[in-house]
Amino acid sequence: MTLQGTSIVGTETVPAAQKTFTAFNPKLGQSLQPPFYEATEAQVDQALQLATAAAEQLRGLSSDKIASFLLAINTEIEALGDALIQRASEDI
Repeated sequence: MTLQGTSIVGTETVPAAQKTFTAFNPKLGQSLQPPFYEATEAQVDQALQLATAAAEQLRGLSSDKIASFLLAINTEIEALGDALIQRASEDI
């Protein structure tokens, strides 16, 4: 798992904004890399519009298709393996 610090809206990586922030590891007392770029208001609005459209599409699907969709997401998350658990435990 490689973190880029950028945002993805829909299927596109959006241009990096100027403001950044970092996660913080309180156990070590240090910031974690990479820095993350704040999304702009326009990027957040676009993400909300896309999420609204996706929710409308999901409402029309059968429960079997929704279950398959959620299982596919689960598979992708599990494929990240220990890297996801390690990173999540660092910035608690």
